[in-house]
Amino acid sequence: MAEPAHGALTRAVNQHCLNQGGWGSRIYNRRAPAGVQRPYMIFQWQGGGELNRNVVQDANIVLLVKAVANSLAEALMLSGQLSELLNDAGYFDNANSFLDGGADWWIKTTTQEGIVEIDELVDGEPVYHEGFFLRVQMERK
Repeated sequence: MAEPAHGALTRAVNQHCLNQGGWGSRIYNRRAPAGVQRPYMIFQWQGGGELNRNVVQDANIVLLVKAVANSLAEALMLSGQLSELLNDAGYFDNANSFLDGGADWWIKTTTQEGIVEIDELVDGEPVYHEGFFLRVQMERK
């Protein structure tokens, strides 16, 4: 049975940021564990699914991608690094360094869209979330 599109994309983003971006174990899908040390990266599915544009299975998925840090300057810098790693990182965008959808999926294009900014207080200290929405076009191989 083939891997679903969102599963392939989750694995691809994690591996790409680990291998190309040096994020190490600081990459989390959906939410970070309680008490984890900052900075770290979070990505999560925001919407999308099957496009039904082609005879083969295809998908249009939107991810939220953000850096979480103790200072605004660091969060902005790390968000910029994530943008460099993930924007225009599809096979049709950049055949030299693209998100690998594995055996079942082509990750055709990735496009950075709206900005995400969240400030919060954790134990009385400010925490900054800076990132963006990433639209991903995929097609079954």
